[in-house]
Amino acid sequence: MSKDTLLAVAAFAATLVLGTGCQSYTVPGRAADLSQFALDGQGDSRAAQTLGVEELLARQPMASFPTTLAVVRVQAPGYGRNPWGNSSGQVTTFGDGAFTVVTSRGPGEEEALQRLTKLPQVASVAAVNGLLVPARLDSELDLRRIGAQLHSDLMLFYTLDTTAETHQRWTFVNVVAGIASLGLLTRQDTRLAATAAAILVDTRTGYVYGTAESTARREPAHSLYGADDELEKERLKVEGEALAHLSENLERTWTGVLAAYGPGAEDPDVRPSQ
Repeated sequence: MSKDTLLAVAAFAATLVLGTGCQSYTVPGRAADLSQFALDGQGDSRAAQTLGVEELLARQPMASFPTTLAVVRVQAPGYGRNPWGNSSGQVTTFGDGAFTVVTSRGPGEEEALQRLTKLPQVASVAAVNGLLVPARLDSELDLRRIGAQLHSDLMLFYTLDTTAETHQRWTFVNVVAGIASLGLLTRQDTRLAATAAAILVDTRTGYVYGTAESTARREPAHSLYGADDELEKERLKVEGEALAHLSENLERTWTGVLAAYGPGAEDPDVRPSQ
């Protein structure tokens, strides 16, 4: 094979690599806007955005202790769907509108749920399944109705916001020693960051008892080919780490909730100082 032929083959190979190397891994979707859960009034069925300041201040905690807790993962509309609007198969979701409810769970989520069952003054924890999710979710009130069906005093809503940023890594490869050396893109670095956020609300009134948040990061180096499969595994890992830290933060949040609203909280010596 002539030198010119070798160079032509090497150049063609480099074109193929460059053509695929610019693609980046895409996460299933974005987080839900949890701020919508902090906008409702006591037992008010109107749209949260129409409520005034006095109505917002009128919210009251009504949960009793020991309490029952319903847990719901919410994401932005379209989460887990491909550009054609179909499920990607990676996650199971229900409901359209302002939120999407995710019912499939990874190992990190199962462990987080188990930790919730061990919190003091928690009588039971119910994970919401798709049978209870309405086809349309226009506001947080639609989600609180799910908790009412489960007869849960409190609801814990959580969401995952994961981002991926891919950086190219170049390396020189000798196609034929002594004949040609070409710079080929053979590896990539992808920065993965997952933020898990949660808000604890009263099922009856929408009163916010507390919030928690945590972030985890990973930066795996991976091959150019089969990158999506590798990064999908890494995404699940980083989200599991974020959820583990979120569980720890929720335990601290729960300690504060019990101090303020739990048994004996009305005693001035027990209620935390303002």
